[in-house]
Amino acid sequence: MTEQSRDRLGAAVAERWTAMQGGFIATSQDEEHRGRPPRQDDNTPDARRERIAAEARNAIFWDLTVPRDRVSVRCDQGWVTLSGSVERAYQRSAAEADVRRVPGVVGVTNAITVTEKASDKSVAAA
Repeated sequence: MTEQSRDRLGAAVAERWTAMQGGFIATSQDEEHRGRPPRQDDNTPDARRERIAAEARNAIFWDLTVPRDRVSVRCDQGWVTLSGSVERAYQRSAAEADVRRVPGVVGVTNAITVTEKASDKSVAAA
């Protein structure tokens, strides 16, 4: 196999892999973009709101310190509102910190309430 054949094969493999991933690739021979172009409806306000809310839910889902079934997420124009209840203050703070790292988030309203267990209150009183 000649060096030129290897270069063509490598370029073909890279183009096919990129097309499968839905991205773009610029080839050195013709500088033509290939792959799936961005969808026009990906940039609508509704699509952005849904994307930010989904990424915020995903960030909370992967944080093991936050009970994922106790926190809900709403998004409006990049502003995320968290609601629900958790048992510890650090869980409330962790959920907010997770969401603040999501791209596109303008701000966070943290309406999560902390509800201590009865055993925690009795220990604090003692």
